[in-house]
Amino acid sequence: MFDYVDSGSQRMNSTVLIISPLNAIIRDQIHKLKETGLSVCVLKGEHVDAGSGDVAVHFPAEVLKNTHYELIFAHPEVLVDSKKVATVLKTSPLKSRLRAIIVDEAHLTIEW
Repeated sequence: MFDYVDSGSQRMNSTVLIISPLNAIIRDQIHKLKETGLSVCVLKGEHVDAGSGDVAVHFPAEVLKNTHYELIFAHPEVLVDSKKVATVLKTSPLKSRLRAIIVDEAHLTIEW
């Protein structure tokens, strides 16, 4: 899922956007992924939740332009309803790192 450059095992700054409609699944996945050492956050409208454990750390969505997360989770509504989020996702730094968009639990999507 993540790129490695040819010169050894140095990881590139790849990001994967995961769209999921279910909070419980997002929480479970984030908990397990953070245990593996991956940098993970949840895009929640105008802010990002980058909590560790039971502590939530919120910061403006614009920070994603210059901060590297390997996995960014988001609800479909956040991507559709927030113009600020759309603007952030279209910035060159984030677009250059984005390697995949995954739709989790796609069978729950009512309208595409």
